[in-house]
Amino acid sequence: LKVRGEVIGVLDVQSEAAAAFSEEDVAVLQTMADQVALAIENARLLEETQERLHEISVLLGQREREGWEALLAERPIRGYVYDGLEILPTEAAERLAGKPELSVPLETRGGPIGRLLLSLPDRPLTPEEEALIRQVAEQAGLALENARLFQETQRALGVVEALYRASRAIGEANSPDGVVQGAAEIAAALGFSAVSLTLVTALDEGGIPTRGDIYSVIVGEGGPVPIPMIRDFPISDRLAAQGVLEDPGFMVIYRDAEDPLEPVPDVVRETMRSMGMRGMVTLGLTAGGRPLGFLTFSSTRPLTGISEEWSRRARTVADQAAIALEGMRLLEETRQWAERERLRAEIASRVRASVDVDAILQTAVRELGRALRASEGVIRLGGGDGASTSE
Repeated sequence: LKVRGEVIGVLDVQSEAAAAFSEEDVAVLQTMADQVALAIENARLLEETQERLHEISVLLGQREREGWEALLAERPIRGYVYDGLEILPTEAAERLAGKPELSVPLETRGGPIGRLLLSLPDRPLTPEEEALIRQVAEQAGLALENARLFQETQRALGVVEALYRASRAIGEANSPDGVVQGAAEIAAALGFSAVSLTLVTALDEGGIPTRGDIYSVIVGEGGPVPIPMIRDFPISDRLAAQGVLEDPGFMVIYRDAEDPLEPVPDVVRETMRSMGMRGMVTLGLTAGGRPLGFLTFSSTRPLTGISEEWSRRARTVADQAAIALEGMRLLEETRQWAERERLRAEIASRVRASVDVDAILQTAVRELGRALRASEGVIRLGGGDGASTSE
């Protein structure tokens, strides 16, 4: 039995007749074997397809459940009640909760997402009315799932657009303030309330960051609001800072500072409370193996649903910020080198313009003092006894 040239089994035919099988008999048996092999392969493919479809259905159902859990986490209570005259918020549904004549689940592929309760005080429901209610509940479940998918798509498009704006702003930034302003674009789309950039300025003997310059932006409805830069500020969560700096892919996530079970260092918890923040995510910034600092997103609400996709987007922004900051550093080093070369050439030119020893000494010390904005300069010739001195 062969399928695409591969043997999958054997068809064994025995006969009590003394004569051997003829060529015609062998051809018929071979045809039969090919058909059996094809039927077996079709059955196997059908079973495999059904298994894959089941896996896809399970995954889609799980995806739907996760989507509804995230949606309800943002607004735990969603519902309305009709009291015969008007539609009221779901809080009024408590009046019906204890005495429904009919309770019908609102379901999607992922399972139940709610219930429809109905009570008729003057008469019982007829079978036709019950059938109508169940049909409406079924259609409502489908419509709710479609609405959720639409909102999710719109939100995803908003995040992608914000990521594009953030990438462009960070790429065009020429200062740390510009970098944190660009990061604020994606922070707003992801639901964060503030973003800060910390550039490490000091390490202790063990290499743990101890101080840094902090650039922060508050994310508001009217756009990002910058906060004055805090220079050389003590870093409270030093071990976490060291972790994100040593491992470029490492993230520190504090989901809720108000949750006593959340493993947040006390000093960080107090800092977050003083800022009115409950959730925080910190990502390390490195360039060429050299630590630069870290980027922190903060939220006034607890963090839920930190997905792998979200982590990739945040990591993308952090990597772009690191590239922009490293480019600024290299540009500043180049500028300083060019300025030093310019000063060196000017001073050398003025010094060489004179042939008098005292004039050369005076020119050298004067030009260096001016270039370096020194309050005092001394230049000497000789063995250090003070003779031939010009200031």
